[in-house]
Amino acid sequence: LEFRRVLFRSQKATSNSNLGEATEAKTGRTATIASLEQEIPRLETSIQMTTREIEFAKETLTRIADENVAASAVRSTASEEFNRAKGDHEEVIRALDSALSALNGVRFSLAQTGTKTTHTTKQSPFTAVSEAPAAASAVQLLQDLRNQYFAAKTDLENEEADQQAAYQQTLQANEVFRRATQQTLHTKEAELRQFKQRKTEALNELDGAKVELGQVTQYLADLRPSCDDIRSTFEERKKRREAEIAALKEALSVISDPAAS
Repeated sequence: LEFRRVLFRSQKATSNSNLGEATEAKTGRTATIASLEQEIPRLETSIQMTTREIEFAKETLTRIADENVAASAVRSTASEEFNRAKGDHEEVIRALDSALSALNGVRFSLAQTGTKTTHTTKQSPFTAVSEAPAAASAVQLLQDLRNQYFAAKTDLENEEADQQAAYQQTLQANEVFRRATQQTLHTKEAELRQFKQRKTEALNELDGAKVELGQVTQYLADLRPSCDDIRSTFEERKKRREAEIAALKEALSVISDPAAS
């Protein structure tokens, strides 16, 4: 009898332990499933947002490249126009310099002619006086015109230098922006790979947790009847033992006191 009690207690303890472990496992799998079912939508949202950020970064890089191409085209056209205008101004200035050189020679010749006197040749006293001021006026007019062209050429050169400096600043600013955007693109691409990898892992973990939950649930369903059988068997055995003890006590009392029967 004592052996049966010990055996029953051992079976009951084992059954309760298995039941507790299975229940704990079911609770753990249920919590894992709930956590994964919350994590996966968050990962999907992160994937969508990161994908849009990557697309924006790529569009920004394309826009920067297009701006550089457009700025280079404008700068090339402006540089060609500057070179043509500068060449035209320099050509006019050279022509004016030639004319001024010629007029200065004429003025010098007229001045010599006007001061030279001979007894053999009779000249009009107004010839040198009338031609010299005319030559001086022409020289002054050409000199003023040359100064205007030279000033205009200087303005062209200054404007070209300013435009070239602005162009270089634009390229430098775009390069800084391009590098920052390229670094952002690399970072976001790495994050996207991590999000996708984690989503794949989470989906696999979710499938595994669901399978394990089903197995644990089935195990519990199979385990409970055996635990109930142990409990019911114990109660039945206890009642039988109590009945046997009562019968033995009654038989003992009869044997001990025959008159009582």
